Amino acid sequence: MTEDVQTLRPKRVSNRVYHLVGLVLMALNVVRHRIRGYRQPRPFTASGAREAMTYDNAVVENWLRHLEHYLDEEVDLAGKRVLEIGPGPDLGTGLNLLARGAAAYVAVDKHPLLGKHATSVHRALLGVIAEDLELDQERVTELRKIVDERTGDPDGPLAYHHLPEFDLSVLPEQSADLVLSHSAFEHLDDVETTFRQLAPVAAPGCVLVTEIDLQTHTRWIRDADPLNIYRYRNRTYQALGFSGSPNRVRPDEYLSGLEAAGWTNPRFYPRRVLDRDYVHEVEPSLARRFQGDPEQLAWLSIVLCATRKRGRRWKANP
Repeated sequence: MTEDVQTLRPKRVSNRVYHLVGLVLMALNVVRHRIRGYRQPRPFTASGAREAMTYDNAVVENWLRHLEHYLDEEVDLAGKRVLEIGPGPDLGTGLNLLARGAAAYVAVDKHPLLGKHATSVHRALLGVIAEDLELDQERVTELRKIVDERTGDPDGPLAYHHLPEFDLSVLPEQSADLVLSHSAFEHLDDVETTFRQLAPVAAPGCVLVTEIDLQTHTRWIRDADPLNIYRYRNRTYQALGFSGSPNRVRPDEYLSGLEAAGWTNPRFYPRRVLDRDYVHEVEPSLARRFQGDPEQLAWLSIVLCATRKRGRRWKANP
């Protein structure tokens, strides 16, 4: 999907300055996270339902677009069981997928970001979904019952699992037809283990679609110095890290992890890239580990797709 690739060029390069600024910001983040912990990355409330669902709907639309591109066929979610890795502070994506016909949705997260007002938030989200997707009253009633009675219920159709150790082996085998994730894999401590634990959870023909943000995450410097997190040696970066820090795993490492876990037909491509001349200016100042592949270094976000034990076409269940 090269036609969708966005090219970015930061205004200027100040390698020494940004190296020092990045260290200061990482140190401040460590202090903040040790005091407050890892909290909501985008704190929507019921009053912000429209904004929240605009975000969630864009995520779902992107997933479906990438899925159709990967499979080269029209996608029907009817009867599908969906697993999302790292949903964030609400299950709006799951509610959206259920509204589009999915049979069940399960979300897993290392951090307990689902707020105590989850039911009221999801009632508001459902109102927006019903309007945007033009749902009939019968379907709205069905979804409202799920929201009111079973939001976050680990055994329900809109399920949520808080897994502090992020051990996916606790999930039932062959329980997912589609594994989705948006800007979450870059926060995982052990990507290879996650791919390996996902394998038995995936039903035959299960497809993985994940968008991964490889860019520096801290505000302001994210735009000014997109590759800032790659400036530092492992020892320095780990000393200034915390649970949820970007893991700095590179595209080829994601690919090798998938293949080692038995996933097939892997495919990845960039969504946002840096200007080539900018990369050449910055690359010499990065940690040696990240030098030598300017093409992949330019990739700020990627889409990664793969299939588990392809034995049938991925289509709606009868």
